[in-house]
Amino acid sequence: MVNCIGRINYPALRLLEQALADRLAAAGHVRMTSAAGCDVEFDQVPGQPMFRGHGRADVPGTHFIAGQLTWTPELASINGVVMLDGSIAPAVGLIREPVRLEVEKGRVVSADSRRLSSGKVWKAARTT
Repeated sequence: MVNCIGRINYPALRLLEQALADRLAAAGHVRMTSAAGCDVEFDQVPGQPMFRGHGRADVPGTHFIAGQLTWTPELASINGVVMLDGSIAPAVGLIREPVRLEVEKGRVVSADSRRLSSGKVWKAARTT
């Protein structure tokens, strides 16, 4: 937790966020992969707002964690595997092992986790 919250170079993180946001905004098609098994792709919506998390909650309202980028691509274009490894809010909460979601044309078609019951994961995937 300390490395995630307490020792962040916020000015450098803001520059990185902006560079990534600019690159994503300029892309027509995005593919995201990770060593954990994520392999998802989607089309961007031109002009779609992108929200960046600065790690500050000094005014009332909704705030994102530092380094978080949030936006909505063309939903029907989302295809692939998404791996969740932090939390599923609000239906499940903190998760201890990754949850694998398979997405086709913007819809979750399967959800899998070794520790969570498949019914609980599926319900969370369908409602979040």
